[in-house]
Amino acid sequence: MRKHDHASRLLALLLTLTVFLTGCTNLMLIPAAPDVISVSTTEAPRPTEAVTTAAPPESTAAPTDPTVTAEAPTEAPEITEPPFDPDDEALIRWQNAGMRDYLPDEQVQLVPFSQMTYVRPDVESLYADFESLTQRAADSTEAEALLEEYYALSDRYVSFYSMDSLANVLYSLDTTQSYYQDEYNYCEAEKSNLEEKLEALYKAFAASPCRNQLEELYFGDGFFLKYDDYEVYTNPEYLRLSQEEAALLTEYRALTSDIQVSYRGQTKSLDEWLETENYSEYVGALQAYYEQYNASIGDVYVRLVKVRQQLAAVLEYDSFAEYSYDMTYKRDYTPAQGDAFLKGIRTYLVPVMQNANYSYALSMLDYGSASEASLYEMLQSAAQNIGGTVWDAYRFMRSYELCDISQSPKKLEASFQTYLFDYESPFVFLNAKGSGKDYYSFSHEFGHFTDSYYNYGAKEDLETAETFSQSMEFLAITYTDYLSEKQKETLLKLELRDLLDTFVYQAVYADFESRVYALEPDDITVDTINEIFRQCCVDYGISIPGFEFYYSQSWIDILHFFEVPYYIISYCVSAETALQVYRLEDETPGAGVAAYFRLLDRDYEAGVQQVMQDAKLESPFRENVLEGTALFFEQKLGLKKNGD
Repeated sequence: MRKHDHASRLLALLLTLTVFLTGCTNLMLIPAAPDVISVSTTEAPRPTEAVTTAAPPESTAAPTDPTVTAEAPTEAPEITEPPFDPDDEALIRWQNAGMRDYLPDEQVQLVPFSQMTYVRPDVESLYADFESLTQRAADSTEAEALLEEYYALSDRYVSFYSMDSLANVLYSLDTTQSYYQDEYNYCEAEKSNLEEKLEALYKAFAASPCRNQLEELYFGDGFFLKYDDYEVYTNPEYLRLSQEEAALLTEYRALTSDIQVSYRGQTKSLDEWLETENYSEYVGALQAYYEQYNASIGDVYVRLVKVRQQLAAVLEYDSFAEYSYDMTYKRDYTPAQGDAFLKGIRTYLVPVMQNANYSYALSMLDYGSASEASLYEMLQSAAQNIGGTVWDAYRFMRSYELCDISQSPKKLEASFQTYLFDYESPFVFLNAKGSGKDYYSFSHEFGHFTDSYYNYGAKEDLETAETFSQSMEFLAITYTDYLSEKQKETLLKLELRDLLDTFVYQAVYADFESRVYALEPDDITVDTINEIFRQCCVDYGISIPGFEFYYSQSWIDILHFFEVPYYIISYCVSAETALQVYRLEDETPGAGVAAYFRLLDRDYEAGVQQVMQDAKLESPFRENVLEGTALFFEQKLGLKKNGD
């Protein structure tokens, strides 16, 4: 068990990013259809500490030499489920192990997902009770009484974020029903107001006569020091700008929720147009889409960038990059280090990717198909072979219906993992495509699920979160008995090829954001942004002559730019940290799994560099790191160096 650090716990709740994106999308290469943008949400602010019932096992929990016992069947088997055993320790959750650490040491009354119920949070009553306690805190000397009321408010605060997450899942399961989308938008719009009330309460506690008693009884020594001169959500200008940002995001979501394109005298959805097998029609419809939407979607982005620059200025940051790295993501590396990492990608990995693009052997590899049943069979076999916490997490997921990986035109085109705090349960959402790529997507989200299951949805930086998900993609394929050795070899090689693309394409997006937010407000126009994106595509070697319309305007398709600015650099950094786990496993069977378990037992306040060090791994910013990464890709993908 870890001791709680209340001095940072609730501040982290206040400042933690409320939307995590775990999937990533690469620019499509004409004439292929665009990849799905995968969205992962951990909608609630996350606690900085959690009590765990047991430390994750080391390498002894995993087999050191997994073997294939059977070829994958030609027909998909029926979906099998692990047996439900109410006495199974993996199926027990403790109500005080996560955000509600003030509760008694009792078990959570778990229910399957189908029995979870959404109820719109009564924010007006919640706000009134926050204000009432804030007023009494100013001159109260009854610390224990204040804490009892605070615990009750905290419980409702956590439930607010749990309902926010649940509304998002329910909407994602059926986008034809607007009710849950409206509810999700409602919750999102209220977040800044709720955080304002929480901050005001902490400031009142800081000024209270029983401040020291409050710290001694619950919050921890020195917790209120930061609130002596701290003002974020109680800053009226910051609050106004936050609400303006939320309104712009609602405008963006409405604008992109139903893309209808007029072309050749017909109006159809963009998805319908892009289903055509006629190349000229495909390109023509795509061009028509950008002609009709680039200006309007781009205008929303222009306004978002300007508002965000103002948000940073209000809190006296020199740039929005510094604001995002520090305030939003709490990174333990700087924008300058991030820019240097991107430069390394341009220098060392872009040539490798260009070489891979001309590899006939790689072009002939095929992902194959994958049914819903085969996804479960693959991951169940892998989780059981890996063992320990990973197998516990899988049994918990299946026993309580905590995933939906079915294919449906009604589902959101996305994949994500979120945490439902009212039920102390993670949830995986995937709109599968029937391709072997789904093995990666399901494994990716299950990597997040395992971390959330073990750590009770506890706070972490994005790079650490993505390390769990991306490394699980490799480990699941390596350890499953469901696939043949040939299939595993093919999928692992394709996974490495995809990871190489992830480095480069996400670097394009990250560099694009840096260049846009560096502009002066008067210079931020849609035309300027289009040109910046075109130049980034050229600089990273991904543009194709003759399709300038695409490589200048397709940035409007990247949800991350709108919803979570400066997130994307995390994909690049975590690709390197995840690759460390795979390289260990590749060199010594079982070593990668042991590293994964060490990562699970993480310090919730640490950034990725400290987390990696604690797990006996290396910093992603070590000297010559990307030069070595380039050599590894060349070796594993069978590529020759340019000029060889």
